[in-house]
Amino acid sequence: MWISAEVATWVSDLKKSADVQADIAKQALSDLREELASIRSERDMLKAELTAARINSDWLRLQFNQIQAENKALLERAYGIRVPVPELVSKTEKTFDLHALFNDIGDDEASRLGMPVYGAPTE
Repeated sequence: MWISAEVATWVSDLKKSADVQADIAKQALSDLREELASIRSERDMLKAELTAARINSDWLRLQFNQIQAENKALLERAYGIRVPVPELVSKTEKTFDLHALFNDIGDDEASRLGMPVYGAPTE
């Protein structure tokens, strides 16, 4: 079977092009894997730092609350003064009411707060 030189050259060029594209794809995949590994290690490091920061924050909060309670006890014992005890509380639950952003307060309330009132009749 006879194949013309042009077809053989075209097939050979096509194979070379496919090989080059495959090498490029392999290199891109290798680069992406390296980047993913570095990002994962950075993520793990940040998780560890966040955990340490939370532990330190809780410890400091507890120490502050303990010192405030001791101050109250000392004031009561020494001077007979009863004072409220300030207390730091950990608020871990994040609540955000998106609907509150879009509630219409009305033209009268907006005017009272100094906000612009749109669509109100001008006098």
